Amino acid sequence: MRQCGRPLGRPGHSRSLTLGFAVLIALSYALMAAGREHVVVLIVGVFVLDVGVQGLHITNFSVVLGLEPQARSRINANYMVAYFAGGAIGSALASALYDSAGWPGVCALGAAVGVVAALIGVFDWLSPVSAPAPAQARRSPCPPRHPASAERPRPGSWAGSCADRASCPARS
Repeated sequence: MRQCGRPLGRPGHSRSLTLGFAVLIALSYALMAAGREHVVVLIVGVFVLDVGVQGLHITNFSVVLGLEPQARSRINANYMVAYFAGGAIGSALASALYDSAGWPGVCALGAAVGVVAALIGVFDWLSPVSAPAPAQARRSPCPPRHPASAERPRPGSWAGSCADRASCPARS
């Protein structure tokens, strides 16, 4: 299981993984469209779709959580809201499209979403990579009140060196 996350830890690999998983999503809908006549092809298409969606989700989630360690909970909440809103919108569109165009229309919509994601991945891949800020630069401007060797603060207590939370520049 540990090998699955290793490519994400290497610089630049998230872009290639994003592109690869988006292509898998697009290809899965081609398989599922053909699966209308062959149930085994449909099952393979569903499996490929699951690999693509889960891989893209894990890749995106790891990239998003690495943006700002201080704001992980807010970033997580916003990412998950967007993720589920996108799923709900996609389900509603697929349901409406099934009424008018049937299974081929739903597969065309899914493939189009995969192609758009792959195109975004290509444009991202072609854009210059910006170096992440050093960890030291992202830390709070307020050093801990207690050095590592001294007594540690109680859990939940304010550990910054500022007089109070409100006046701390890290809180603004």
